[in-house]
Amino acid sequence: MTAAVRKGGAATRPNRPTRGQVSPLAPHGTTARATGRPAQNIRGCSCQPCLDAKNRALKIRTLRTISGQPVRVPTEPVAQHIRSLFEAGTSWPQLTEAANCSTSTIYRILGGQPLTRRSVAERILAVRPAIEPRASTGTVGARRRLQALMAIGHTVTGIAADSDVDSTVINAILNGRKASARYETVERIKRTYDRLSTRPNEDARPAAVTASRNRAARQGWRDPLWWEDMGHIDDPDFDPAAAETANRSELATLRREEVEHLRSFGCSAEEIAKRVDLNLSTVRQILLELRTGQRRDRTKAAA
Repeated sequence: MTAAVRKGGAATRPNRPTRGQVSPLAPHGTTARATGRPAQNIRGCSCQPCLDAKNRALKIRTLRTISGQPVRVPTEPVAQHIRSLFEAGTSWPQLTEAANCSTSTIYRILGGQPLTRRSVAERILAVRPAIEPRASTGTVGARRRLQALMAIGHTVTGIAADSDVDSTVINAILNGRKASARYETVERIKRTYDRLSTRPNEDARPAAVTASRNRAARQGWRDPLWWEDMGHIDDPDFDPAAAETANRSELATLRREEVEHLRSFGCSAEEIAKRVDLNLSTVRQILLELRTGQRRDRTKAAA
């Protein structure tokens, strides 16, 4: 599914929008909070949830680089697309809302920044001008967002109230019974996701929160953090299960290489386990395989 903006009035050459207030800091447990804002002299947070998020992002970045999908991509195609949107009459507010990015990001891209984050580039490139507000659009991204909100405890009733979308429509999209919906409905779900995805549900009754989490666990629905790391939430051709399997395989290969590298420096199994964040038994098994030159048959071991 592609993002879209609505044409609102006569097209004019975009002017620089006025600078707004400084946005609040990201919540703890995110890479943004761990990084801080160096340009504003705001130091990153070093609490454990923030450090965990930063380490996880580093691993994902390394895996994507190895697999040929770097985190940052060339900016010029994105800049050309932005210019074409402006020529078609798209305004600054329409673009930033549809792409879910800040005006400063757009400025940097148009100003010749050589690289930008892949996730940002994908969101901007997905924007299309002049989509009528009541046109139908696919619900793949909306369904994944609803499922992700359920995974962190949000309920159908709460999501319906926040988005002003009827709960019967929410349920139909959530369960895959509605392959398309009004563009306005999908956009409302997106905005609700942006508001609720950064915090677990603390408003509903504990039993309702638990029921949502349990349902998501049974169905294998991914949470917002998973989608933030993987991207492609609106891509109907993206297979989450296949991507998860590939990432596990790549991570295992990467960790095996790290173990072999540390062994070459004479590190003990205990020290290696601590450095690469693996169980000691797993490290010992990898070291045994490296010494003997024979890989363990994990299929038989699992049986």
